[in-house]
Amino acid sequence: MAFPSFQFASTGEPYPALAEVLECFDGAVASPYTIASWFVTPQPLLRGKTPAQWLRLGRSAEHVKEAALRTAARLRR
Repeated sequence: MAFPSFQFASTGEPYPALAEVLECFDGAVASPYTIASWFVTPQPLLRGKTPAQWLRLGRSAEHVKEAALRTAARLRR
């Protein structure tokens, strides 16, 4: 089984906020590919950075969670 590398810090451990970010999409998407795509798509709330870049830079995970919640809300409509 393969996992997208953007989920992991340089230590090889998943980013601590990853599970909480993924939970934001519960019931909003039919495919994990949608979420993977979101992680590598620039987000306005993250100043044009992708969620993966934002986490890699060590910036606030709360911003990533908020961006995920906003996207999930749009997808649920």
